[in-house]
Amino acid sequence: MDPLALLIDEYDYHSRKVIKAVSGERYVGVMLEDGQIGVCVNLTGEAKFLPTKPDLKCLNSRIWLTAYFNALKNFSQPQLLDGDIFQIVDFERYNNIVMIGFFKPLYQKLISLGKNIIFFDFRDIEGKAPEESKPYYLSKADIVIISSTTIANNTLDEILSFSVKAKKYLLGPSSIFDSKFFNIGIDGIFGTLFRKNDIRILEIIAQGGGTRDFQKLGIKKYLFNDSLGKKIQ
Repeated sequence: MDPLALLIDEYDYHSRKVIKAVSGERYVGVMLEDGQIGVCVNLTGEAKFLPTKPDLKCLNSRIWLTAYFNALKNFSQPQLLDGDIFQIVDFERYNNIVMIGFFKPLYQKLISLGKNIIFFDFRDIEGKAPEESKPYYLSKADIVIISSTTIANNTLDEILSFSVKAKKYLLGPSSIFDSKFFNIGIDGIFGTLFRKNDIRILEIIAQGGGTRDFQKLGIKKYLFNDSLGKKIQ
């Protein structure tokens, strides 16, 4: 199931709520009328114009929709907890770790634990596994760290279909904190909450900045099924 379709069905999409939208080389960002800010990776670098109507078959539209719901939903979750995925998830107990999207800092920390990580990425990164091997490694994984950009490029459903046995966590600034993701197989969501009306986020995006540039202005948050704040197993 396409999570963006679920979100549109539940909350609709109102472009008039967006008072500022910027497109940069790496990200797009929006500010809603109440000051809430949302972002999404600009996968093609060509997502220039905010759509007035949603089109789930169009990548440009999906990128902006992800940023919109990132802003809309991330401020409406009172049960969000502070924490970084490496601090919260007990990686020591997992042996078959797969990453969809290369998260370098997390990758390096896991390597320091002696873990072997298989990762996939659309970028040309040394060491990534061949794309055709993805179904095999996902089927063997006991934990899968999934870039939240899979929401925008509509590959999340396919990834979930292969990783039946694994714990599955969404990760990245584009993450949308909504419990509907639990209904389609996600076990936890890790993302970033930005302060309302912090125009610096949009300025950084407009200038071509990426995660490392604006992450320090946000707070790392997470959400999972029981939201009790105990270490995820």
